[in-house]
Amino acid sequence: MNRKIRKSEAHSRDEAKRLIGSLFAAELACPSSCIWIIAPWISDIPILDNTAATFSAMNRTAARVVTLSEILVHLGTRGTTVVIGTSNEPSNEYLLTRLRRGFADDDLKERLVVNIDNERRMHEKAIVADDFVLDGSMNFTLNGIEIRGESLELHTEEEFVRQARMDAQQRFGGSVRARGLGQ
Repeated sequence: MNRKIRKSEAHSRDEAKRLIGSLFAAELACPSSCIWIIAPWISDIPILDNTAATFSAMNRTAARVVTLSEILVHLGTRGTTVVIGTSNEPSNEYLLTRLRRGFADDDLKERLVVNIDNERRMHEKAIVADDFVLDGSMNFTLNGIEIRGESLELHTEEEFVRQARMDAQQRFGGSVRARGLGQ
Protein backbone atom coordinates (compact mmCIF):
# COMPACT_ATOMS: atom_id res chain seq x y z
CA MET A 1 0.00 0.00 0.00
CA ASN A 2 1.07 3.56 -0.71
CA ARG A 3 -0.48 6.68 0.71
CA LYS A 4 0.57 10.12 -0.50
CA ILE A 5 -0.07 13.33 1.43
CA ARG A 6 0.59 16.72 -0.10
CA LYS A 7 0.19 19.31 2.59
CA SER A 8 0.32 23.02 3.08
CA GLU A 9 -0.44 25.23 6.05
CA ALA A 10 -4.10 25.23 5.01
CA HIS A 11 -4.46 21.80 3.39
CA SER A 12 -3.85 18.33 4.91
CA ARG A 13 -1.74 19.69 7.77
CA ASP A 14 -3.61 17.64 10.34
CA GLU A 15 -3.52 14.59 8.09
CA ALA A 16 0.29 14.48 8.29
CA LYS A 17 0.21 14.91 12.09
CA ARG A 18 -2.41 12.16 12.45
CA LEU A 19 -0.47 9.79 10.20
CA ILE A 20 2.77 10.24 12.16
CA GLY A 21 0.89 9.85 15.45
CA SER A 22 -0.78 6.68 14.19
CA LEU A 23 2.51 5.19 13.04
CA PHE A 24 4.11 5.78 16.43
CA ALA A 25 1.02 4.47 18.24
CA ALA A 26 1.41 1.28 16.19
CA GLU A 27 5.09 1.17 17.15
CA LEU A 28 4.15 1.38 20.83
CA ALA A 29 1.77 -1.54 20.37
CA CYS A 30 4.24 -3.68 18.42
CA PRO A 31 7.76 -2.18 18.44
CA SER A 32 10.09 -2.60 15.49
CA SER A 33 13.44 -4.26 16.00
CA CYS A 34 15.07 -1.09 14.65
CA ILE A 35 13.68 2.28 13.62
CA TRP A 36 15.56 4.88 11.62
CA ILE A 37 14.65 8.58 11.81
CA ILE A 38 16.49 10.37 9.02
CA ALA A 39 16.29 14.12 8.43
CA PRO A 40 18.72 17.04 8.26
CA TRP A 41 16.53 18.95 10.73
CA ILE A 42 14.83 17.14 13.56
CA SER A 43 13.16 18.43 16.71
CA ASP A 44 11.51 17.00 19.79
CA ILE A 45 8.09 17.45 18.22
CA PRO A 46 4.82 16.49 19.88
CA ILE A 47 3.69 13.13 18.53
CA LEU A 48 0.86 11.64 20.58
CA ASP A 49 -1.96 13.35 22.41
CA ASN A 50 -2.06 11.33 25.62
CA THR A 51 -4.11 13.89 27.57
CA ALA A 52 -6.77 11.21 28.16
CA ALA A 53 -4.06 8.72 29.28
CA THR A 54 -5.15 6.28 26.58
CA PHE A 55 -1.65 5.09 25.70
CA SER A 56 -1.01 2.74 28.59
CA ALA A 57 2.34 1.80 27.06
CA MET A 58 3.48 5.31 27.96
CA ASN A 59 2.94 4.81 31.69
CA ARG A 60 6.05 6.88 32.50
CA THR A 61 4.37 10.02 31.22
CA ALA A 62 1.52 11.98 32.70
CA ALA A 63 -1.70 12.61 30.81
CA ARG A 64 -0.26 15.09 28.28
CA VAL A 65 1.16 15.32 24.79
CA VAL A 66 4.10 12.92 24.35
CA THR A 67 7.17 14.01 22.39
CA LEU A 68 9.33 12.20 19.87
CA SER A 69 12.20 11.72 22.32
CA GLU A 70 9.91 10.17 24.94
CA ILE A 71 8.47 7.71 22.44
CA LEU A 72 11.90 6.74 21.09
CA VAL A 73 13.31 6.18 24.58
CA HIS A 74 10.26 4.08 25.45
CA LEU A 75 10.76 2.02 22.29
CA GLY A 76 14.36 1.49 23.39
CA THR A 77 13.12 0.04 26.69
CA ARG A 78 11.00 -2.37 24.64
CA GLY A 79 14.01 -3.64 22.66
CA THR A 80 14.01 -1.32 19.65
CA THR A 81 17.32 0.04 18.36
CA VAL A 82 16.82 3.71 17.47
CA VAL A 83 19.00 5.17 14.75
CA ILE A 84 19.08 8.90 14.09
CA GLY A 85 20.62 10.14 10.85
CA THR A 86 20.83 13.93 10.84
CA SER A 87 23.04 16.93 10.20
CA ASN A 88 25.07 18.91 12.72
CA GLU A 89 22.55 21.76 12.77
CA PRO A 90 22.53 23.40 16.23
CA SER A 91 18.73 23.17 16.32
CA ASN A 92 18.99 19.34 16.36
CA GLU A 93 21.00 19.29 19.57
CA TYR A 94 18.03 19.57 21.96
CA LEU A 95 16.47 16.35 20.69
CA LEU A 96 19.81 14.54 20.54
CA THR A 97 20.64 15.56 24.11
CA ARG A 98 17.25 14.33 25.36
CA LEU A 99 17.70 11.03 23.53
CA ARG A 100 21.22 10.45 24.83
CA ARG A 101 20.13 11.30 28.38
CA GLY A 102 17.01 9.12 28.19
CA PHE A 103 18.84 6.09 26.81
CA ALA A 104 21.66 6.55 29.36
CA ASP A 105 19.21 6.88 32.26
CA ASP A 106 17.68 3.54 31.29
CA ASP A 107 21.12 1.96 30.74
CA LEU A 108 20.34 1.47 27.04
CA LYS A 109 23.15 3.41 25.36
CA GLU A 110 23.79 0.49 22.98
CA ARG A 111 20.24 0.86 21.57
CA LEU A 112 20.81 4.43 20.36
CA VAL A 113 22.88 5.13 17.26
CA VAL A 114 23.38 8.75 16.22
CA ASN A 115 24.94 9.31 12.80
CA ILE A 116 25.80 12.98 12.13
CA ASP A 117 26.39 14.37 8.64
CA ASN A 118 29.02 16.98 9.48
CA GLU A 119 29.29 18.09 5.87
CA ARG A 120 25.58 18.93 5.75
CA ARG A 121 25.03 17.11 2.46
CA MET A 122 22.10 15.06 3.71
CA HIS A 123 18.76 16.00 2.22
CA GLU A 124 16.62 12.87 2.57
CA LYS A 125 13.85 12.55 5.12
CA ALA A 126 12.37 9.24 6.24
CA ILE A 127 11.18 7.06 9.05
CA VAL A 128 12.02 3.43 8.36
CA ALA A 129 10.59 0.69 10.59
CA ASP A 130 9.90 -3.05 10.39
CA ASP A 131 6.55 -2.61 8.63
CA PHE A 132 6.58 0.78 6.96
CA VAL A 133 8.61 3.55 5.38
CA LEU A 134 7.46 7.16 5.56
CA ASP A 135 9.44 9.41 3.27
CA GLY A 136 9.11 12.68 1.45
CA SER A 137 10.20 16.28 1.72
CA MET A 138 9.21 16.94 5.34
CA ASN A 139 11.77 17.44 8.09
CA PHE A 140 10.60 16.27 11.51
CA THR A 141 10.21 19.76 12.96
CA LEU A 142 7.29 22.00 13.89
CA ASN A 143 7.85 23.98 10.68
CA GLY A 144 7.75 20.76 8.68
CA ILE A 145 4.57 19.50 10.28
CA GLU A 146 2.73 22.77 10.86
CA ILE A 147 3.79 25.36 8.29
CA ARG A 148 5.69 24.34 5.18
CA GLY A 149 4.21 22.80 2.09
CA GLU A 150 5.48 19.23 2.09
CA SER A 151 4.78 15.81 0.68
CA LEU A 152 4.85 12.50 2.50
CA GLU A 153 4.44 8.99 1.20
CA LEU A 154 3.72 5.94 3.31
CA HIS A 155 4.93 2.60 1.94
CA THR A 156 3.98 -0.75 3.45
CA GLU A 157 4.89 -3.12 0.61
CA GLU A 158 7.12 -5.82 2.06
CA GLU A 159 9.82 -5.65 -0.61
CA PHE A 160 10.00 -1.84 -0.53
CA VAL A 161 10.30 -1.83 3.27
CA ARG A 162 12.89 -4.63 3.24
CA GLN A 163 15.08 -2.75 0.75
CA ALA A 164 14.71 0.55 2.63
CA ARG A 165 15.73 -1.14 5.89
CA MET A 166 18.83 -2.64 4.27
CA ASP A 167 19.73 0.74 2.74
CA ALA A 168 19.22 2.57 6.06
CA GLN A 169 21.29 0.01 7.95
CA GLN A 170 24.12 0.25 5.43
CA ARG A 171 24.19 4.06 5.53
CA PHE A 172 23.37 4.83 9.17
CA GLY A 173 23.97 1.68 11.22
CA GLY A 174 21.47 -0.23 13.29
CA SER A 175 20.20 -3.70 12.60
CA VAL A 176 17.88 -5.37 10.13
CA ARG A 177 17.15 -8.37 12.37
CA ALA A 178 13.57 -9.57 12.31
CA ARG A 179 11.13 -8.40 14.95
CA GLY A 180 11.09 -10.63 18.01
CA LEU A 181 14.57 -12.08 17.50
CA GLY A 182 17.37 -11.75 20.06
CA GLN A 183 19.02 -8.44 20.82
